[in-house]
Amino acid sequence: MKRRNFLKQIGVGAAGIMLVPSFVKCNSPTEDLNFNWGEMERLFMNPPDSAEPWVFWQWMNGNITKEGITLDLEAMKRMGIGGALCFNNAVGIPAGPVDYASSTWFEMTEYAVGEAARLGIEMMIHNSPGYSGTGGPWITPEMSMQQLVWTETQVKGQQSISVHLPQPHARMNWYRDAFVLAYPSLPVENGLMKDRLSKILVNGKEIDKAVLLDGNAESKIRLEQDGSDKSSLLLVFNEAFEARSITILRKAEIPHDLFDGPRDHPPRFELEVSDDGRTFRNVASFSTPQLREMDTPAMQNFEAVSAQYYRVVTSDPTWISNIELHSGPRLAGWPGKANWTHGSDGGNKPNISSELIIDPEKVVDLTSKLDQDGQLEWEAPVKGNWTILRIGHTTTGEEPAAHPDAGKGLEIDKFSREALDFHIEHFNSKLVTLLKPYIGKNFLGFTTDSWEAGKQNWTMQLPAEFKQRTHYDIRPWVLAMTGRIVAGVEQTERFFWDLNKVQADLLAENYYGHWSEWCHRQGLQYHAEPYGDGNLDSMKIGQFLDVPMSEFWTRNIYGSPMTSKQAASIGNVYGKPVVAAESFTGMPATSKWTDYPYSLKAEGDWFYTLGVNRLVFHVFVHQPYTTGLPGMTMGPFGTHFDRNNTWTEQAFGWINHLRRSQFLLQQGLTVADICYFQGDNPHSGVPDIYPLMPKGIRGDVVGRDALFNRFSIQNGKIVLPDGMTYSLCMMEKLDAILPDTVKRLKELVDKGMTLVVQNKPQKSPGMNGSDEDIQSQVDELFGDLDGHFVKRRSFGKGSVYWNVPLSDVLKELPVESDFLYTSQNQDATIHYLHKKIGGAEVYFVSNHKRRKEKIHVSLRVNGLQPEIWNSESGETYVAPMFETKSGRLEMPLELDPAGSVFIILKDKQQSGVITQITKDGTILLENKAYAKPDPAKYKLVQDDFSVALWIKPDTYAHGGRSMLFHSANGEEIFGEGHAICGLGAGQNGVFVYEQASNRANQILTFDEPLEGWTHLVLNYRNGTPELYVNGEKAAIGKKSPFHIHPGLEAPAEESQFISYFEGNYTKPQLEASVLSESDIKMQYRKGLPDLDLLSPVWLNNPGSGQLNAAFLENGNYELYQQSGEKVMLPIKNCLEVDLTNSWQVSFPEDTGAPSQIKLDSLKSLIKHEDFGVRHFSGTCTYQKKLMLDSVLFSEGRRFFLDLGRVEVIARVFLNGREVSLLWKEPFVADITDFVNEGENELQVEITNLWANRLIGDEHLPVENEYSKDRFIFKLPDWYVNNQPKPGKRITFSVWHNLEKEDPLLESGLLGPVKLICAEEKSI
Repeated sequence: MKRRNFLKQIGVGAAGIMLVPSFVKCNSPTEDLNFNWGEMERLFMNPPDSAEPWVFWQWMNGNITKEGITLDLEAMKRMGIGGALCFNNAVGIPAGPVDYASSTWFEMTEYAVGEAARLGIEMMIHNSPGYSGTGGPWITPEMSMQQLVWTETQVKGQQSISVHLPQPHARMNWYRDAFVLAYPSLPVENGLMKDRLSKILVNGKEIDKAVLLDGNAESKIRLEQDGSDKSSLLLVFNEAFEARSITILRKAEIPHDLFDGPRDHPPRFELEVSDDGRTFRNVASFSTPQLREMDTPAMQNFEAVSAQYYRVVTSDPTWISNIELHSGPRLAGWPGKANWTHGSDGGNKPNISSELIIDPEKVVDLTSKLDQDGQLEWEAPVKGNWTILRIGHTTTGEEPAAHPDAGKGLEIDKFSREALDFHIEHFNSKLVTLLKPYIGKNFLGFTTDSWEAGKQNWTMQLPAEFKQRTHYDIRPWVLAMTGRIVAGVEQTERFFWDLNKVQADLLAENYYGHWSEWCHRQGLQYHAEPYGDGNLDSMKIGQFLDVPMSEFWTRNIYGSPMTSKQAASIGNVYGKPVVAAESFTGMPATSKWTDYPYSLKAEGDWFYTLGVNRLVFHVFVHQPYTTGLPGMTMGPFGTHFDRNNTWTEQAFGWINHLRRSQFLLQQGLTVADICYFQGDNPHSGVPDIYPLMPKGIRGDVVGRDALFNRFSIQNGKIVLPDGMTYSLCMMEKLDAILPDTVKRLKELVDKGMTLVVQNKPQKSPGMNGSDEDIQSQVDELFGDLDGHFVKRRSFGKGSVYWNVPLSDVLKELPVESDFLYTSQNQDATIHYLHKKIGGAEVYFVSNHKRRKEKIHVSLRVNGLQPEIWNSESGETYVAPMFETKSGRLEMPLELDPAGSVFIILKDKQQSGVITQITKDGTILLENKAYAKPDPAKYKLVQDDFSVALWIKPDTYAHGGRSMLFHSANGEEIFGEGHAICGLGAGQNGVFVYEQASNRANQILTFDEPLEGWTHLVLNYRNGTPELYVNGEKAAIGKKSPFHIHPGLEAPAEESQFISYFEGNYTKPQLEASVLSESDIKMQYRKGLPDLDLLSPVWLNNPGSGQLNAAFLENGNYELYQQSGEKVMLPIKNCLEVDLTNSWQVSFPEDTGAPSQIKLDSLKSLIKHEDFGVRHFSGTCTYQKKLMLDSVLFSEGRRFFLDLGRVEVIARVFLNGREVSLLWKEPFVADITDFVNEGENELQVEITNLWANRLIGDEHLPVENEYSKDRFIFKLPDWYVNNQPKPGKRITFSVWHNLEKEDPLLESGLLGPVKLICAEEKSI
């Protein structure tokens, strides 16, 4: 036969740069008659370098060497890495000899780019030190991020005013005035708190009150418990003081953990008052915002109160630098609205009388009246009481996150082009000059990571920019940025909307946009992750990026899927063919050398289906030296992709899958039916629209810019310039909308767009545009549409829907579901992405779980023949079973654990070969949908039942994560009084959950470590949970107040995707009665069951009219053809040979293990009696002689080697020739072309993980000193001098992540190993 690659792993090397033929870049929505799918298939098997994943290449705090650079890059090439984003960080690592931006550093950088060019690796560089933002030692306070500061002075009964206005706080001794504004004092403004305060006591002890009243945000006092559970700060006045609001300035707390970055741990305060200093009553409670460097106020309003004693109480230790009680009212949530922190409606909203509101017409600008010494001379228009504010700006003090020691400096003013130009001139231009020979070759440009610089709320040019963009003067309204209410609450809120819009636009245009313009002038690209805690409008920023980026973390701890959904929307809406993601970033608890390709694959594939098409691995740490393994780390962060990982040299197996996948996913256009207009408000991030989408329908989020500049209407479809189309536009639920936006929506609907609304906007959000105008235009569009009696209305050629389910709207258009599936396991989790490439329909389908799934899919495709392109193996073939029904293609798929395939539909459909396969009368596969999932499947199983299974956790489990099966809303499914249980587990224990309503509660915990494969039984005995671990009772809980049902086979929900079990486990076995202790012990003693992942028959359809089949088991097979004919195939010559016994295992030198051991029977190395074997990390070699009788070599014989369970990667050699690299289940290799009659020498190289040896070394004498936060105090001399490691320990790491008590990871070849002698037939 011509094709024999049933299981052939195509090992693709990474040699040289492969250019992408122009035809593969086609993104036209119409068929390209010149599109060469034959060449596409060749490139799929051996993809171009442009399809390779990239890495975050982290240079750690000046520990850089040329030798290490070369070795790093050469390792990347062997792995199949196509590019590197180079960062320079510290993250707790001691400083090395190469200072950031020194002449030596520039030399190292030039050398790195040159070496990358030699190897065909592309490079980009983060635009400044650290892993976020832009800045450095050269940034002056004037050019840095700016914040508003002010002082207040009250004058009484004066007209001729001569007064000194104190200068506001100047951080780093830098300050500039912006305005001096005066307004007639409010009736309640009868003196400042500081002038009427007698004393301040902390925990009953008087302090120097000037510390909290001097306006200096750097002076501070510590508020913490002193022998009680709370601490207090008492303000004592000379007489009763009236207040309506409180503002507190804090200084950030030291993070609880070093890896926790700049995050603060804000306290909660209670404000109490007293008339006598003894009996206090509560008047307000409030939380405080998380802090970065900016001096961010915390505030709360309350009904007016007059008292002599005010007391602030908290249970949380904190630093306080300023406190102010205000007699006048303040706007609720003003710190967030004025961009000191995230926008917020926080704060109480007491009634405010008109006399307590500032009239903007009466605000007087006195800026010109202030001399350089702060003296104000002014003749007021009338004699009276005046409140005068001296307003200016100073630096926020923010520095680039995690900068190397030599890169310490300020972040630039992101609203200012001049500031960015200043940074470029002092740093990036020097790099561009140095790297000019590589521009247009392998040096691509600069990147900005996710925003971790906090906010700023001022820039020197803000008044002018504000007026130009809003057409009114900021001056009277700037008083609102101090919390005051100007013209009224509604008007003040509208000003803040304008302010936020202006500042978001300045950031988008003057930072991201200007970066992009400058890079393009140099012939470079600009990539960024446009989200975070700044003044961001992510969708607007996206238009400026050559490659929009996102992030996701292993175990889904940080970095939710939303950033990738956003990046995909940006890519689709703005025609960006590559959408990249910082991938597999790891937390220390869950990523301490515990990750491996199989453990990562399903998560990576899931993000492909969200629209990501380039993975950028986090993290490849620069290893400056050749001794000391695993060596350098990015502090505690993973995942560890660098050259010192145990599986670096085996990574290419998985990466070949990534290369093939990314090659296809970077072509053509994504199919999405709905675009979701998020409104005029600037957003950091996008709303999650997936829960709104009907089953099998995808959508993108669009912003205001795309609505105006990218939309056109053709034949009722929304069409973008690059050919992307949508069937309808759904609008966010908006109370306010800009006048020109309503006008634009009317234009689009009039031309034929379908618009789905969720409410009826009633006003304009800012000062521009009257509410009456908005209402008039909206009324014209809506007509009699009210969402109740009238739910659909025609407008021009288009329609508007309100309160009609999206599924019904799509039916009317008509638009069918694009992708639907049913499954044998009703809790199967299957993801998909649909693309149009060169006139073909391409679906990527992935299995989220590490178990085999049989599914039946229904695709919105008619008349095209499906081909299966397997990105794991490179194999391509025509699907052997498919049929078109009612205009939809239907076909079954068998997906391996964490498996994925492409379905390519490009040729005119011919008949499917078969419709059903049976073995001994049992159906193996048929083209028929499975039953729909039933959430109430176990309605009759309650209170008394058992669930038993074996589990192998890969890592630590966070609360509510790593679920073996999920709980669900019991009362919604079964009725009142019912709950559903769930079970989670990790190396740190087992956790039982119950859920009656919307929230699951953890009700039972076993918090002992789990090592390797572990037997679990969850019993419910009369509603009381019991846990058994390895045959022994481990924990018992309380009787549930609910009737409890098992959460097994709960239909997959999107909320569960981030919390599936991290590891392997057997199928849970449910008993509708309670297992006895003897039954449980018997199950445990029987041991771990063998894997059952292989189908009895494997089919391959080369498309020639002949079907090839490999039969692995004997039996009577029947294949039913579409013509109605039945082919009967009695298979009698299949054979399995058990190879589990008698193996010799060899270990490399200097690994702590003996050179060789013999195993009578395969078992995990962690169960071996030898300490060195038990704690071995690296690659060991299993050897066995295999005698095969000539009688086995009959015609049509195929030989498969099934390794059973492998921890974690296997490389198979037979008779001195490499057969295959096996990196995921099933660990099966086709050895037909390698096996000989008679004696055969079988070698299997098994690579495990670093954790076991790191744990083992913790039993040996300490060699280095680490802090409580686990970072090393000093790099050892032998390490920095690149000398052999002394001492008894085998390993060395700059981060101390593991202890001797930690559980070991399964290791080696576990088996059982079988030789499968199969029969091959052509049909």
